[in-house]
Amino acid sequence: MKLSEFYKDRELDEIVPALSTATQPGATEPQAGTPPTPEPPAPKGQMATDPMKAAADAKAAQAEQLKQKQEQVKATQEAIKAKEQELMDLRTKMAELQKM
Repeated sequence: MKLSEFYKDRELDEIVPALSTATQPGATEPQAGTPPTPEPPAPKGQMATDPMKAAADAKAAQAEQLKQKQEQVKATQEAIKAKEQELMDLRTKMAELQKM
């Protein structure tokens, strides 16, 4: 629907030359059956991110995850060594008790 269908005022036409691109001469009308493509909403309070910065951030996040995983592996290995040492001590103590 166009505003001109409801209201016709030449002074208004002079003040507001065009309300949309569809009302301008030479503009193409959308084809019937074709839904209009909505524009994506702009993020509020954020500027567009730089692709290079996004890639660097992703690499930094991956590096941080790898570091955390390596620390977990190291902590688990240390726990295993401590348990093995405890087991060795208990075996030694058991061997001494059996000699008596």
